[in-house]
Amino acid sequence: MSEETKFQPGDTVQMKSGGPIMTIVSSGSAASDCKWYSDENNRIQAESIENQCLMKVDYKPALP
Repeated sequence: MSEETKFQPGDTVQMKSGGPIMTIVSSGSAASDCKWYSDENNRIQAESIENQCLMKVDYKPALP
């Protein structure tokens, strides 16, 4: 990854403090736009989150 962009679209991330697994939609030098599915609200959520708060995680969904 380049120095300017820590994450790439499609990367799966999680906040360092925990929480849902999210997908990077776009990423800049300071923050990334993330989307995730909320079971609590039964809908897709979106938020821009500072890169320093995120860590990349390996995610392999369970297939039925």
